[in-house]
Amino acid sequence: MEGKRSSCPINRGVEFLGDRWSLLILRDMAFVGSHGFRELLASSQEGISPSTLSARLKSLEWSGLVSKIGAPRGHQGSYTLTEEGIQLVPLLFELAHIGSMLDPTTRSTEPRFQGWYGDAEKIAAYMDELREREGLTPSTNAAVESPQEPPPTSRMERQGSRDLDRAREK
Repeated sequence: MEGKRSSCPINRGVEFLGDRWSLLILRDMAFVGSHGFRELLASSQEGISPSTLSARLKSLEWSGLVSKIGAPRGHQGSYTLTEEGIQLVPLLFELAHIGSMLDPTTRSTEPRFQGWYGDAEKIAAYMDELREREGLTPSTNAAVESPQEPPPTSRMERQGSRDLDRAREK
């Protein structure tokens, strides 16, 4: 059954974000404000290695969740969240809630996530703050409104599933 792929959107999301590091990198960009390679390396409470960080940033850039801001030759660039990356902020809050629910000791160690669960307006306002910080146009409560149409095809879907597999191998 090689080559057969699930059409389940949850499976596709797990394929794109299901590794150990991608969501944690997005967390550090969205909530810590880390953007440079060294900042992201230093802000990782979990101890990501430089090679893993580099590979995951390339994958996140390739998927359209972050953009790399160029740097002079020999220097590492900075990364910004794209609109697609910012759209994952509600998921990060949900994961924080689930983590606190499954392990109550995390509630006291991560106060920055307390008081957000279920507050769509507060999350939408935070997403607009991120858009401004990242140089994007603020929405009009995009997180509160339900989309009427499916989102446009992602860059990864346009380039095909094989490209995704090759990017993950690197």
